[in-house]
Amino acid sequence: MQVETFGVLVVVLVIFAFLFLKAGIKIVSQADNLLIERLGKFHKVLDGGFHVIIPFVDQIRAIITVKRAACRHHKNSKSSQKIT
Repeated sequence: MQVETFGVLVVVLVIFAFLFLKAGIKIVSQADNLLIERLGKFHKVLDGGFHVIIPFVDQIRAIITVKRAACRHHKNSKSSQKIT
């Protein structure tokens, strides 16, 4: 009976550890920045890439998009006057 209880306890702890690690891993795309708060105060800004945070202590407060939009400015270079 004790061996079964120990096995169940180990399985529960492994699942909890897996979920804790999964909550702490953040992958940020190159077009975004993440604003991180630790215990309600600003802590840091995460740039693009792989980051590890402390689950339940660090919170993502905002996702800031830094992608630049492509602007196309068409300049009409033709004039209404004819040059001869």
